[in-house]
Amino acid sequence: MFGGIEKTPAMIAADEQLIQDNAKFGYTRAQGSDKSVDLGWRYFNKDDYATAMKRFNQAWLLDPDNGDAFEGFAAVVNAREHDAKAAEALFQQALAKPRHRPVVMSDYGLFLLRQNRIGEAIPILEQAVAIPDQYPDAQALLAMAYEATHNPAACEAAAKVSDKAFPQYRDSARKIPRSALCRAAH
Repeated sequence: MFGGIEKTPAMIAADEQLIQDNAKFGYTRAQGSDKSVDLGWRYFNKDDYATAMKRFNQAWLLDPDNGDAFEGFAAVVNAREHDAKAAEALFQQALAKPRHRPVVMSDYGLFLLRQNRIGEAIPILEQAVAIPDQYPDAQALLAMAYEATHNPAACEAAAKVSDKAFPQYRDSARKIPRSALCRAAH
C-alpha cells in the first residue's frame, strides 16, 4: 500500500504467497495482520524503518481495515522522512479504520503534542482517556497538555496518572500538582 509503486508480477506472487502462508499457519487474515504489525513495531523500535515498513505493508495486505498498519505507516513516515503532514493523514486513516487498538488515539495525541499543536492534541487525548483499557500514557499526556495551556484541569488529570504510564510522561505529569498552576487553583 505505502510507497505508490506499481507491483511487478514477482511482487504480486509474493503477496499471494504471504496470504497462503498465513492460512497455512492457521491464522485468519486479521490475526496475520496483527502479527505483522507487531513485527513492524519490533523493527521500528530497532530503527530498521525499511523492514518495519515492509511488515506494516504486509499487515495492510492481509487486512486493509487494520488501522494499526496505518499507525505504523505514520510512525515510519514521521521518523524516516520527517513528513508530519503525511504522517498526520496516516494517523487519521488509522483512526477511521474499523479495527485499531485504543493506543492509536493516544499516539496521535502524542504526535500532535510533539508538533506543538497542543490545542488540537487536547480533544484527541480527552477522547483517548475516555476509552476503556486505554494505554496508560494518555492520561499523563493529557495532564501535560492541560498544563502547557495553563488549564487548571491539569491538576486533576495529573492525579489520575497510572504507575504503568511511560516513566518520562508519568514523572512529568506527577510534578504538575506541585506547580504554581495547581497551587493557584487551590
